[in-house]
Amino acid sequence: MGLDMEELSNRIEMLRVKMVQTAMQKGSLVDTHVLELSQQLDELILKYQTAKGRKLAAQG
Repeated sequence: MGLDMEELSNRIEMLRVKMVQTAMQKGSLVDTHVLELSQQLDELILKYQTAKGRKLAAQG
């Protein structure tokens, strides 16, 4: 069972904050850890967009 839209949204926001904080602490947007967080964020955003598309298709 996948995550619901609200849970995905919450995880996206939490990871975004963590990524920004890490970038500020490291002083670099290209730090390995920052890039890993960015990739994780990309994956969650893709899941969210896919779920949203499916929801809209089911309604239409």
